[in-house]
Amino acid sequence: MDHRKTLRPDRVGWDHHRCDSLEDVLCEHEGVQDACVVGIPDPEWGEIVGAWVVPTGDGLDLDLLEEHVRQSFGEAKRPRVWLIGKEIPRNTNGKVERSRVREALELDVSQAD
Repeated sequence: MDHRKTLRPDRVGWDHHRCDSLEDVLCEHEGVQDACVVGIPDPEWGEIVGAWVVPTGDGLDLDLLEEHVRQSFGEAKRPRVWLIGKEIPRNTNGKVERSRVREALELDVSQAD
């Protein structure tokens, strides 16, 4: 019997994808230390991609990071909402608190409207 953990795909717009693979691509970029990707509610698509990114230094070029994602995933899976922060919220066990990431990204969207 296979006891491997099955990762939960997030629904983003009309497509399904694994957030972990997009996070890996973001973290491959030299300007990114850590990243978390979640689906953000959107009236048109159902959900869009949102990303909380922790830069390695002060000068993260978001345009270059978006191009890096486009090369790996194309335009459809590019995050539409970005939050640049000092650290991603984690619980005492070190697990990412995706609900807090989602809330922060949703707040960012609502303040932009």
